[in-house]
Amino acid sequence: MTDGKYITAAGVSAGLDMAFTLAGRIAGDAVAQAVQLAHEYDPQPPYRAGSPERAPREVLAAVRSRKDFILTRGRPGATDELLDKATGPGLRIAGTHPDPVAP
Repeated sequence: MTDGKYITAAGVSAGLDMAFTLAGRIAGDAVAQAVQLAHEYDPQPPYRAGSPERAPREVLAAVRSRKDFILTRGRPGATDELLDKATGPGLRIAGTHPDPVAP
């Protein structure tokens, strides 16, 4: 995610994508592409389910129905606790939906 001078990423592939983006901004596209080629980074995920827009409906529904369990290790309702811990009581990160798996 890019927001002005800030760039963030979560996960290994996203971190690599971020690194190539930064290399392109700093040294130019040709350098970033050369770095990508040198690392032979050519992701080809086995499924096209990496976003709510592309995931099959039944998979998306299953993930959404289990979001509290997934995020809180079985402690239903703890999602708000996690958000409060990350952002402060009652605050939410700008531009995010309170449901981290929501569209």
